[in-house]
Amino acid sequence: MDWLSKNVHCRGGCCRAGDRWSNCSHTKCCIEKGVDFCYECAEFPCETLKEHPLFDLQFIRRLEEIRDTGLEEWIKKQ
Repeated sequence: MDWLSKNVHCRGGCCRAGDRWSNCSHTKCCIEKGVDFCYECAEFPCETLKEHPLFDLQFIRRLEEIRDTGLEEWIKKQ
């Protein structure tokens, strides 16, 4: 998690730091669904994620890669 908070940012900035993280609609959704990342949700990739102006297809593909590879293994490859 520490590596992610310092190295992986959405195109809108670093959501995992300061108020942006707590005010992010995607963060709130993850909290409500009890997941740490969108890719852990049974509804991933949802229409809300696909339609968000800051998240493009490359972002969603990266999340799919993390889901399929496993977070720790994906981080090792970075």
